[in-house]
Amino acid sequence: MSDSELSAIPSDEDEDIQRLPPLFPLESSPLIALPLLQIQPQLPNTQSPLFLKNVFSRTLLSTSPATIKIICVQDGCNYRPKPKLLTWNITSNLWRHVESMHPLLYEAIKPGSSLPQRAQSSQSQSSQDSQGALNMRTARNTQAFFTPRVGGSSSVPTSRYRELLLTFIVSNNLPMSLVDRPSFRQLIHQLSPSTLAISTSSLMRDLHKTFCNHRMKLQIELQAHVAKGGRLSLTTDAWSAMNGAEHTAITVHWINNEWVHRHCVLDIVHLKEPIHSGEYLAEQLQAVTDDFGITHGVFTVTRDNASNNTAMLAEFEIGACTSVVSIQQPWSFTVKEGDVRCMAHIINLAVQAALTMLKAVPSEQTESYRLEQGLAYTRGFVSNREEVATVLIKLRRHIYVFRNRRAWKDALKVQASTMGIQVVSMSLDMPVRWNSTYHMLENALKLEQPINALCASQTMDLSMRNIIITSIEWQVLHGLRAFFKIFVKPAEQVQADSYPTLNVCIPHYLRLLNKLKAMQNAPLTIATISAACEAAYNKLDTYYNLATNQGSSHSSIATICDPRFNLSIYEFYMPDSIDAIKRDRARAQFAACYNRYKDRENDIQVAAIEATIATEIEQPAILRELDSDDEMYQHRGPSIEEVEWRRWFKENGVDRNTNILKYWQAKQYQYPVISRIARDYLAIPASSAASERIFSVGGDIVTKKRNRLLPSTLRYLLCLRDWGVMGDEDEE
Repeated sequence: MSDSELSAIPSDEDEDIQRLPPLFPLESSPLIALPLLQIQPQLPNTQSPLFLKNVFSRTLLSTSPATIKIICVQDGCNYRPKPKLLTWNITSNLWRHVESMHPLLYEAIKPGSSLPQRAQSSQSQSSQDSQGALNMRTARNTQAFFTPRVGGSSSVPTSRYRELLLTFIVSNNLPMSLVDRPSFRQLIHQLSPSTLAISTSSLMRDLHKTFCNHRMKLQIELQAHVAKGGRLSLTTDAWSAMNGAEHTAITVHWINNEWVHRHCVLDIVHLKEPIHSGEYLAEQLQAVTDDFGITHGVFTVTRDNASNNTAMLAEFEIGACTSVVSIQQPWSFTVKEGDVRCMAHIINLAVQAALTMLKAVPSEQTESYRLEQGLAYTRGFVSNREEVATVLIKLRRHIYVFRNRRAWKDALKVQASTMGIQVVSMSLDMPVRWNSTYHMLENALKLEQPINALCASQTMDLSMRNIIITSIEWQVLHGLRAFFKIFVKPAEQVQADSYPTLNVCIPHYLRLLNKLKAMQNAPLTIATISAACEAAYNKLDTYYNLATNQGSSHSSIATICDPRFNLSIYEFYMPDSIDAIKRDRARAQFAACYNRYKDRENDIQVAAIEATIATEIEQPAILRELDSDDEMYQHRGPSIEEVEWRRWFKENGVDRNTNILKYWQAKQYQYPVISRIARDYLAIPASSAASERIFSVGGDIVTKKRNRLLPSTLRYLLCLRDWGVMGDEDEE
């Protein structure tokens, strides 16, 4: 915004005056030294409202060359740009500062409202120049892509252009430096010659400003939720980017007053320390929650089973206990109540325990399955191992061949097309990829017939016939697929973040334990798979006890708050008298939670009554009527209602497809205390998949060709994408 002009320095020479010859010859007066005339620099004149209205002050500095010191004189403002030369006449940065830091003052003095008129001489000259330029632009507009703006630039179109430009670059994973490239500037100039060029630094400022604005909106929403008594659940997980930088993602989950399940990324933290100790992670976590002002509202933290996360929560509890306690939030975070272990990770641990028992744990390096041409019978293959381990090794090496040898891949497509079977992409399983072993078996068994036919008739590598998969081994693979299939649905369901998930953890635990026990004792189950069932059962049972013991109650309470399960789910899966202790424990945990919430409601009501009494104006006593009939309604005392949580246990069940959030929205007045419990506990995520999804997006941003992003820039991009401000156009 350069609408002001500073006058130029007056010249100390006049071309109309000719120089006179010297009075004496120069060579005749060598000893005479005439003093030089020193001209002191002066502040140039200005017509800018920024200085005429005393928004900024100007001071001449005795530097070489002379410069002008500019200071914003508004109260509490310390803005001081670097000194300017006397020829300086651009005030766009000063206007930008007033617009962002002093918006009310900007509205009063901005150009177009009360901008002083320029001198008459300048006005007449500029009007002539403008008319001539306007005529030239009008002649060129017939062939232009866009009509240039007439009469100078407007702040609204410019801001809109910068907003669209930023969205375009971010949503397409383009580098910010694109705007500085000559080819891009030539393109913009060709489309609209009047559009001002935007530099990378300006675009980064816009990115930072957009991030701060939306972060403030999220902070206000979370603080309002906590102030009304709502509680927040977090997830956290760490990630190493391709460029070596390590980050941790923190997501927040809650159910608002309209019973809408909300979740978003809270922040992305750059982990600068090489060792991620529990104390360091807790320090970073509390720094984020303190910055948002929500530490006293943090309820649970969902994390994986790494030992440093256990230490992190213990340290976070110490820091959270110092937060301010209020009537709406009479509690603080505790490990006993708020430690939630990622169930998807637990299911994967059970699968890995089964693979360990089968001696068939997948390798993290796919190159370990590589087979040289003609050497399929030698390289690393042991034929006398257990049956299940042998067949899994054979299958993985076949998949590697079909994925990495073009001739084999094309031949399999032709063979499958001949048999009328649709070709699916086969992938190798990985230890850290959930359900990857099941998906490997599922896709391979779909191509069982084409693989058998091709391997029996191929001449591309005769050594592959030494490790051909026999019909008996295919039957073993079918049995393994049935075994791993029971883990698929629970792992997928607990990873969701658009609906409640913790309420299904205990039902899935009980269902998995029952299925594993039944498969283990089935007469047709081979011994190796039976041993795998036992290993997975023991792993799941250990973590089930951790999630439902006397100290940990979040899973039990969330399950009982689900009207599809309530307390009857325990009676269905644990009907025996030996399990009565577990059923009674869940009942007692829910009753204790109800009492805590009921006490808080009582305290809130007492505080409201006391506030009403303190502000109430005494009213004159109302005289009773002479012929009052009040005694007709006083003979019946108040009824004694059954305790709310006891009534909830007797509530009728609902269909499995019932939307439990809409259910509680309708029942919140019938069960006022339990509805508050449901709003807090149903928002707890059962897995840390929400944090891991953030890093999946980060992997698309930090690439080999874009690996020098600053951690702050990556933070802005990931947060703005998750908040829905700037999406990924590839996903659309």
